[in-house]
Formats: sequence, structure tokens, C-alpha cells
Amino acid sequence: MQNLYLDQARLDHLRIKVDNSEGKTERLSAWARQTKDLPVVELELDFVRFSIKNHRTTAQQIGACRDAGDQELFTGDPLGDRAQNAQYKILQGLSGWEEMKGDLKRRKQQDSAVVTADGILVNGNRRAAGLRSLIQEGLLEFGYIRCVVLPADTSADEIRNLETELQVNPDLKRPYSWINEGLLIEELLQENDMNFQLVSNKTRIPLRDIRQMYDEIVQVNILVGLSEDTRLHMDFENNQAAFTEMTKYIKNKSGKEREVVQDAYMVGTLMDVPYRDLRHFRRKDPDTYIIKEIKDREALDDLTDFLSESGESEINGEDESGESEIDDVLTGILGGGDGGGTGEDGGKENLPTRRLLLLVAKSTKLEAIPLSNGATIDPADLKTHLNQAFLDASNEAKEQHEDDTVVNAPIMRLESAISDMQRARESLSKARAIGEWDEDKYKTLVEVAEEELSRVKSSVKE
Repeated sequence: MQNLYLDQARLDHLRIKVDNSEGKTERLSAWARQTKDLPVVELELDFVRFSIKNHRTTAQQIGACRDAGDQELFTGDPLGDRAQNAQYKILQGLSGWEEMKGDLKRRKQQDSAVVTADGILVNGNRRAAGLRSLIQEGLLEFGYIRCVVLPADTSADEIRNLETELQVNPDLKRPYSWINEGLLIEELLQENDMNFQLVSNKTRIPLRDIRQMYDEIVQVNILVGLSEDTRLHMDFENNQAAFTEMTKYIKNKSGKEREVVQDAYMVGTLMDVPYRDLRHFRRKDPDTYIIKEIKDREALDDLTDFLSESGESEINGEDESGESEIDDVLTGILGGGDGGGTGEDGGKENLPTRRLLLLVAKSTKLEAIPLSNGATIDPADLKTHLNQAFLDASNEAKEQHEDDTVVNAPIMRLESAISDMQRARESLSKARAIGEWDEDKYKTLVEVAEEELSRVKSSVKE
């Protein structure tokens, strides 16, 4: 795809800079074309522009648009002061800002930035922001930035591939946040017809990791969608472990088990329940423990009534056709349902945990939460009580799992032993064909196994 948005005046300015650079070049190994030695020039810092299509800051830009009440904050006039200043503020808020700026101050610019032919930064946005900050502190010697200049005929696809090579592959110097990396992987997949292997090749990220990153960002998208913008992607920056554990568990699950585990993790995450406690909900019936603990709290009586209702359509998240609200969100994200919202019998489930998720996801810190019976719940009180209910439910589920493990341990160990002996017998002929085979040791172990089997038999009650 040709880049149709080059600014001619800026293009002319930079061309003059290149012509006056006395043929200075620098090798850009990540550049896909055969000619990798490209012009390098020093540009006035106030000439270069931050890349608004910066995948390190996608989630932060979404938040900035919401805070400004302007969805075109970055797209209306990307090179204008308003968009550029907003992007500068975001770059200042990225992790490691002070360390990076301090390094620039001590050692000056070490690596060249990369710009398009009209001076848009493809790589080096954080360094340019750091230099800008140093100038604002009165250090005028930082007024220029050294840049490798891409050809004027560089396509949008080439720019994307170069950014991916420079910033996304495992050798990058400053890793993306997992949220922004997931959003980029999602975008790359959509642009490449959901070809996971192709995206893996482009980013040099293992295929299994690409799939996992996509699964995680899809679940974040679902939760953000259910919240109707009361939550943003970056609100879950510290919750990667929870999304990782949840997505791995539900990946091959279906029906009610998938739903209730997904609900438990999402509600627990919204209520700031540590992921180490949420992991005890990776079982078929976490809703049993959660709802029991909610019912045991007098302060949540109104919520208990709400969760036990058969429900009006506007309350239980279903329209007249029976389609659940979470299915609507999934359809918007995935282009179709993924099995969520469907019970084991093929019908729609009216699960209390799903109703709880739909209620909590839309709640804000400031507004009372209305229930169907006219009652309201203070969001701070709800979070306090639900957090404790989830912790208690988690402990109960953990103890039950430990009890189940103790009860079933003898049978499970016998099943494993039988399986191992069958494999030993099946592999015997191949082992005997190898010169190092020890028949005497094999015979001794069979005798030990016979003795142990006799003891096991004697332990059987008549």
C-alpha cells in the first residue's frame, strides 16, 4: 500500500537536508530492501513529529481520547499541536521514562532514530520525547536528533514491517506492555487474514506465543466491551497473569464450565482479587462456591435476590430473542460467537455469575448501582464485600480440591501404575533389541512389582 499522506513542504525540507548531508549514510539492517545504507541527517527536534500510529501507546491513546471527549484527538490532525502534545504526554508516562531521559542526558543520543521522508518518527519516539523534555529544562544542546531517512516511496506496509522488526521481535530493547503488544498482534492478524503463522514469521515471536497473546487480548476486549467504556484496556495492565491462566484453562472447555470460569476470573479481576486466589476457580463449579459466599453476607441480600431472579431482559442481559449480552460483545469482537453463552444442553444459560459479571462490568466508582427491585448498591461497598466473598470462596474451593485429591489419590496412583506397566510391556521388544539392555534388572523390578502388588491386594476390603 503506497503512503499517500506525505506532506510536500516537509518532504522538500528534508530532501534539502539529505542533499546537504555530504552523502552520509548509516546501515539499517532491519530495512527489507536490498539497499540498506540510507541517508542519515541531524534534524531540528521541533521539525520531527511523533508517530501517532505508535503501537507502544495504542491503549493509552484510547484513554486519552476518552478523557478529552474527542475520538479524533489523534486522527483529526495527527501532525497538529494538539495530537502531538497529547502523544508527548503519553510518552512521558511510559515506564522507564526518567531512566531513559537520564541516560540521554549523560551519554547523549547513541542510536539513530528512523523517520519517513517527511520527518515522521518510525523508531525513536521515546528518545525524541526525552530530548524534548531536556530542552524544556533549558539544555539547548539537545535541540537536534540524528535520524536515518527512509525513501520517499516507502509504503505503509514497509513502515509497518520495519516497526515490527525494530520494536516487536524478541530482540527489542524496551518491551511493549502486554496490552499494547496484544493489540498490535490482533491488528497484524486482522491485516493478514488471521494467518497466525505469517504473523509469527513477521514478528519472530513463536507461534504458540502469538496464539496465547491473541487469546488474552480477546478476553480483555470482551471485558472492555461489556463495561461499555467504564473500563479501558490499560486498566488491566497489571492483570496479565489472571488473563493468561484463565485463557489457558477455558481454551478447550465448552458449555457451562467455560462460562463460569470466565465469569469468575473477570468479576474477580474487576474486584481486585489476586490471581493466585482466582486460580482455585479453575474447576467445573466455581459458581457454587461464589454464590454461596454471596448469600452468606447480609450486606449483599439485595444482590442475592438480583442474582436469583429469572430476570427481565434489561436486567439479565438478554434481549427478547434470548441472545445474551456477552454473546453480542463476542460477535462484535470475533465476528461470531465462540461458544460463550451456550449451556451444555445447547440452550442459553441464565447463570448467576454471568448476571453478576454484566452488573459489575458496567459499574463505576462514583455511581450507585441500580438493581431490579429498586434497591441500589454503593460501588465501594460492593467491591469490599465481593472481594472478601471471592477470597472466601477461593479458600473453600482450594480446601475441597485438596480433600478430593486425598480421597482420589490411591485410585489415581494405581491407574498411573497400571498405565506405566502396560507401556513397559509394549516397549519391551524394542528395548531388548538394543545392546545395552539389562535383562537382570528388568527381572528384579518385575519381582519387586509382584511383591508390591501382593501388598496392594491385601489392602482391599472384602
